[in-house]
Amino acid sequence: MFNDLLNGDRRALAKAITLVESSAPADMAATTGLLHELATWQASRPQLAFKIGLSGPPGAGKSTLIESFGQYLLEQNKSLAVLTIDPSSPVTKGSLLGDKTRMQQLARQPNVFIRPSPAKSHLGGISEHTGKAISLCEAAGYDIILVESVGVGQSEAEIVKIVDKLVLVLPPASGDELQALKRGIFELADVILINKADGDLKNAAEQSKQSYAGALKLMGRPTPVLSASAKERTGFNALWQTLSKAMMLLLFIATGCAKSGTTTSELIAALQQKNPRIARQALVALTRKPDPKALEAIISYSERKGTEDRIAAILAIRQLNDKRAIPWLYVLSKGHLDESVQNAAAQALTFLENQDR
Repeated sequence: MFNDLLNGDRRALAKAITLVESSAPADMAATTGLLHELATWQASRPQLAFKIGLSGPPGAGKSTLIESFGQYLLEQNKSLAVLTIDPSSPVTKGSLLGDKTRMQQLARQPNVFIRPSPAKSHLGGISEHTGKAISLCEAAGYDIILVESVGVGQSEAEIVKIVDKLVLVLPPASGDELQALKRGIFELADVILINKADGDLKNAAEQSKQSYAGALKLMGRPTPVLSASAKERTGFNALWQTLSKAMMLLLFIATGCAKSGTTTSELIAALQQKNPRIARQALVALTRKPDPKALEAIISYSERKGTEDRIAAILAIRQLNDKRAIPWLYVLSKGHLDESVQNAAAQALTFLENQDR
């Protein structure tokens, strides 16, 4: 399945996401194997897909915006994966809205993959497995990954951990509505986009743009405030120019970290960045550095992270081939609470021990 996914097979990608989302005991072994293949793939190469999160209150027009902006991205010769997180039925835990049905034109394009997933009971505006689904889409070779969250709220700050840039999509609003907007997500957004800037709402959208820009200035945040119309497909050039600057920076880091002239100290500093994308690129690059400090930095990074990043660190240490890691890997292989971490550590331990024979 994973090899088919790497070759861009959309059916294999859909099956892989279904597998990682499954809670069936019968699927656990297959899921562990798939995630191990994914982590091995991630540890050995830069990740070049650009991940954009879209958040906003109900009625902001996020799905319509994705339908229209997605067509714009295709015209820029980009392939596109769209992951939408729907509110869930309290009975079946399945999706209530089914956003794919509202992106019919986009769904018919050969370079587009659209996957709606239920949030179930998971907080944070995303599902429990959204991060894994993003990684699978990246392995399938998509250039841009759009993640549409459930809606705006304080708990939705979790989405910023798994995307490169977060766009907060808002409808034209009155002053009272501006005051009611939750401050947390407002501060976390990288771009504020006033949607529906067309027809009778065009003037209101411009006024909202000015109001939000003023509020952000008072907060001391230089967040860009833009306007767009999904209906008329206007404002997309400015939006893409703003986002693509960040994409070019991440690509520069991805390729620059691998250059032989980059020092271990510079890579360790990048590994400590809050942006998980930058840290992962530095992790890959450190595997090419036969420096004692590299092992210490990777282990320290691992201790601060969750399961996926810890497995990536274990695989990086295996590739680093530093036998000083054997005691640490032994402890993880015997006593870590997560079985997938135990398995990854055991395999890396066996690999390093066999190097002495």
